[in-house]
Amino acid sequence: MRKVLFVTLTLAPYKVKWMEAMSEDFDVSIYYTREFDKERHSDWLIKTSSVLKLIKGLDVFGRHGFSMNLFNQLWQSRKDIIIFDGYGFLTQFMGLLMCRLLKIKHYVNVDGGIRVENENLLHVLIKRILISKQSYYLASSAYTKDYLKDYGVSDDHIHIHPFTSLMQMDILNTNVNDEVKAKLREGLGMDSKFQVLCVSQTIHRKGIDVLLEAMNGLQNIHLIVVGGQCLDDYATIIKKYDLSVNFIPYLSYEQLKNYYQAVDLFVLPTRYDVWGLVINEAMANGLPVLTTTKCGAGLALLDEDCLVKPDDSIGLSKKIEQIQKDNNLRKKLAKQSIERIQSYSIENVAALHRKLFSEN
Repeated sequence: MRKVLFVTLTLAPYKVKWMEAMSEDFDVSIYYTREFDKERHSDWLIKTSSVLKLIKGLDVFGRHGFSMNLFNQLWQSRKDIIIFDGYGFLTQFMGLLMCRLLKIKHYVNVDGGIRVENENLLHVLIKRILISKQSYYLASSAYTKDYLKDYGVSDDHIHIHPFTSLMQMDILNTNVNDEVKAKLREGLGMDSKFQVLCVSQTIHRKGIDVLLEAMNGLQNIHLIVVGGQCLDDYATIIKKYDLSVNFIPYLSYEQLKNYYQAVDLFVLPTRYDVWGLVINEAMANGLPVLTTTKCGAGLALLDEDCLVKPDDSIGLSKKIEQIQKDNNLRKKLAKQSIERIQSYSIENVAALHRKLFSEN
């Protein structure tokens, strides 16, 4: 059985599930450098796996440090399949450099990529040198593929796969009917207002303040933010406009599904996300979705009419109101979400990769 070495920073649940699905045909080990992520709830990360070998690297100098025993792992695995989960941290960079110097074939998984406007020319040059010289890429979308090509990667070195955190059983085949939705809303204590959901960390990059500003002036509407606390800046906006909002701390996906299926609209007002897996989750539960032009999942999965520019609270407000008032549009977008997300399962990703690695 061929061996796979997956090099990553943390044991993100969807990455572990992906590798567990791969273990049906390969002997898979995950080399990781951090047991915690200060931006994630401690319950989110995977701690063990019954089918994978988990190798904790010796991390030096913290988040941006280098894991010293990676060289030995790469040398031992040089004749097998090596996948780097990204290229942006020192551990990944040094591992990629070693593979290039020793001519070890490898893959780089890229969750997404969004070009920075007026990017520093030195940064562009460094990225071209780093990105263009790797063996192969696993890209999350055609948009990500174009991003890689912009930095010099040839077309035949990029393999597109659907990026997801969902198992097939997590994806609905049809939209939730009104009766089920009504029971869920009753169980969660929701009133008859138009319910908007945002699942996000409460950090500046996610744009929660923009969403709160967009709520100003909208009638008969309630916002639920899952994933963090109500910060002082948010409380100021809520008080200023007398908004109907509640914040809920971290919930597991099993708990979140009830919210996804009970509300009317999902919004991720991010200022920048290379992907945004909560978009997948919302679509898998049959929700209309709005996000920004700086969200990789939005660019890959949604129509242009469902995107606004970051920090555009007025534009976002208009789109929320349009979906709120147009029941036919809301149903159309909900149905479209279910249809478009069907292939975005971990089982499908693993099947594509098993075929790819067997042929190379």
